[in-house]
Amino acid sequence: MKNRTLALILALALLAVPVTMFNGCTSYLDFSGYAYEWTNAPAGTQSMIIEADKLPEGYEVKPIVA
Repeated sequence: MKNRTLALILALALLAVPVTMFNGCTSYLDFSGYAYEWTNAPAGTQSMIIEADKLPEGYEVKPIVA
C-alpha cells in the first residue's frame, strides 16, 4: 500500500510539470508611440497605461528615454 501511494504521488508530480509549463504567462505588451513618466502622481498611486491623443487635465509628464 505504501508503494502504491508513493507511486501515485510521483505520477501526479510528473504530470504536473508539463501542465504548468504551458500555463505560464506567454504574452507581452506591445505598443507603438511614446512612453511618459507621470511626475506629479499622488503617493501610493499604481502604475497605469493611458492610450490617448491628449493627456487628462492636471497630469504632468516627462518622456522616458531608453
